[in-house]
Parts: sequence; structure tokens; C-alpha cells
Amino acid sequence: MRGERLEEGSERASKLAFYATKAGWKKTGRFLVEGPQAVREAVKCGAAKDVYFDDSLPLSREFKEGAGAYFHPASQRALEKISKDCQGVLAAAPTWDLSEGFSSLDFSDPCVVCALWQVRDPGNEGTVIRSCDAAGGRAVLLVDDCASPFNPKVVRASAGSIFHIPVLHCSEEELLSLRSKASLLSTSGRDFDKKVLIDDSPSALAGLGPLVVLFGNEARGLPERLIRSSRAVCKIPIYGGAESLNLSSAASILLYDAARSQRMKGEL
Repeated sequence: MRGERLEEGSERASKLAFYATKAGWKKTGRFLVEGPQAVREAVKCGAAKDVYFDDSLPLSREFKEGAGAYFHPASQRALEKISKDCQGVLAAAPTWDLSEGFSSLDFSDPCVVCALWQVRDPGNEGTVIRSCDAAGGRAVLLVDDCASPFNPKVVRASAGSIFHIPVLHCSEEELLSLRSKASLLSTSGRDFDKKVLIDDSPSALAGLGPLVVLFGNEARGLPERLIRSSRAVCKIPIYGGAESLNLSSAASILLYDAARSQRMKGEL
């Protein structure tokens, strides 16, 4: 359905810009979605009811019409005043209660859940959400103080995956309570007992049933108390001269290895 044109400096344009701020998504319960891929996924799942597109660009037909959403033409200047990263299309979507749904997560069959402890970098967080979705993960848990999933950088880096799988907040205590339902695996470049090298086929992760794979803060990694509370400690071997992998790269490798191991065992 075609909506009214978005004008630069209008009240609606100001509201959209406000949705991109922490105060905006907390006060209004709506957050900004930028870029063709993220907006496309938001429309598909029914989260975006109003889409704003640059009518001077040859955008695909899906950004000009579609069931259940209004598509509002706008000038490039009007959109860039709201977001310089929207690539000609943006929308707004409702936030959700980040604590609701944790207690109902299903661990009755083998699955992979990703947990992030105090991950503060929005780009890393969004990329990990995307990798978890691509690997067939069941959910992403944000443990303690992580970046908000409603931060535009997280949404953009997730490339729409934030609309595919649950992204939930939990405390350390709640995370550890999952050990009665799943195997909690920590990740660390340091040497610990119970170390598992991700270097075999199938890997040592096979046959462990439901998995919760925990990744730490970009600068500090995981605290020793969480590592020692885990069933095993995953370590990715470094064959070249690099000192380490960054968080999102390591998460992609481990989440895929966990999912691949379950598939090789016929569990998924």
C-alpha cells in the first residue's frame, strides 16, 4: 500500500530520528531499522508497518508495495537527515520485552543457543546474532550488561536476523540455571582443564545434546568463575601468526561447528 510522502523536517521525520536513540526506543517502544536487508526481513515478519524509501533510487518493487505495510516515498535528503546508513530505505519496528521468553526456551531436543556476556560492541553483537541465525541457532542470550539489540548498529549488523530468532536478556544466575537442561560451553584462548580443541571431524562437541555456547566481552573475555562453571572450554586453534580471532569471527566458527556436530550425529 502506498503511503504519504515523507517530508524533510516533518514531525514524522523527527520521530523516526528519535527512534534511533536510546531515549527514543525506551520511551516510545519503537526502534529504527536501516538498510534493504533488515527492512525486508522486518516487513516479512510483520514488524514493520511503515517503510520509507528513496524514490530516486531503483529499489526493488518490494519497497514500493506490499501486503500489510505502507510504503512512503521520500527524498534522499529527507532520509539522510534521519540516517546516513539507511542505503535508501528505513522503517520502524516495535521493541520487545527482553526478559520475556527466557523461561520458556525449549531444550527438549538438541539445539544450539548462543550466549554473550557483557558484549558491548554493537557491530560484534549484531554480527553474532546473524551468525547464530545462519547456523540454525535457537536463540541469542544477552547476559548482564550487553549492547541493546535495538541499537541501530546492532540491527544493521544483524542484517535482519534480529527478526528471525529470539534475542533475550538474562542474568548470570539465570544462565547458570540452564546447566540442568543443556551443556554450557565457554570459550577462551587461555588454557583450562576440560579444554576442547575445535579441530576434529566430528568435533568433540558431538553428542552433548542441547548446547549453550558462551562468549565473553571483547576486551576481557570471560571471567574465570563462568569458565570453571562450564562443562567444557572451547578453543579454536591458530595455525598462522595471528594472535587471536575477534569475537564475531570466533563465534561464527564455533556456532557452525556446534551445529555441524549435531547434524553429523543425526541429532538435527
